[in-house]
Amino acid sequence: MRGRTGDQQHAAKFPLNRPADTFSPSGGEGRDEGVKRHPGKHRTRAAAARDLARQLRAKSTEAEKRLWRLLRGRRFAEFKFRRQYPCGIYFLDFYCTVAKLAVELDGGGHGFPDRRARDETRN
Repeated sequence: MRGRTGDQQHAAKFPLNRPADTFSPSGGEGRDEGVKRHPGKHRTRAAAARDLARQLRAKSTEAEKRLWRLLRGRRFAEFKFRRQYPCGIYFLDFYCTVAKLAVELDGGGHGFPDRRARDETRN
């Protein structure tokens, strides 16, 4: 790659006209086998929502911390999970976009009648 600029080197390594990247949880040929990636697609999130998600991650319960250690870094069958993922007016504890799987952990405080009603509405 001698004599090429940084952009030319990047284009040579990652050509845009290649087949769609994919992902296979079974660990096939490459990590990118099975799921389409959309180049140029960006997440948009309000600053307030982003800040709230950061606060929720910083104040994780012990159960959330333990589960995150098992899920992070594609440790669970090569699926990528995200913490405190926004979904409408709620934030999901853990979410895998590929599997469309949400995981919510309820602690001891959810056993009270008023919390049960709110949890049922949320479900």
